[in-house]
Amino acid sequence: MIGIEELFLETVNDIINRYNENKKYSTIKACGLLRLLFIDSNPLVHQINKKIREERKKIIKLEFTVCGVGNEELLNKGTRLAWTTPDPIFQRSKNVDFKEFLAFPVLFYFGESYTIKDMILICANVMGGVHAGTKTDDREKKLMEVFNDNKIVEVLDGSFNMGYDTIDAIIRIAVESMRPIISEIKES
Repeated sequence: MIGIEELFLETVNDIINRYNENKKYSTIKACGLLRLLFIDSNPLVHQINKKIREERKKIIKLEFTVCGVGNEELLNKGTRLAWTTPDPIFQRSKNVDFKEFLAFPVLFYFGESYTIKDMILICANVMGGVHAGTKTDDREKKLMEVFNDNKIVEVLDGSFNMGYDTIDAIIRIAVESMRPIISEIKES
């Protein structure tokens, strides 16, 4: 059995490797690892942070840098479709904590609002990141349309796939936010 530190490091490394493959399959599989890291009943990131706190008497505050534009305004419920990237490279940035990161809104589609957590879970639980299955409700079915129909938006000088490009941004932000924990583990 591998220790929690090795599991954490290998999980983050696996996420990075899958991101670098730049394939839809790899992106979906990375979401299964993000679920393990952030969402499962006892998220891996909380387990490793607890170990560091107990053994090294250090507290590493989880901070995620996301775009700082008020997404609630961008995702106006009066529209049929609205999308914003969580990626801070496009707009001014702000730091959010763990709960705010998972609750960060990224998409409004036909009456439903979706967060970073929703995006990770649809890829992990329905699209094959961990499980391959059927959508359980209308909300999931609508979100699957974004991925299945390759919804593209034109922004600035480029076009973005609202599903996969959003997940790519989530992966980049997640990996960057893990760097202080990685450094702490490697320094000991």
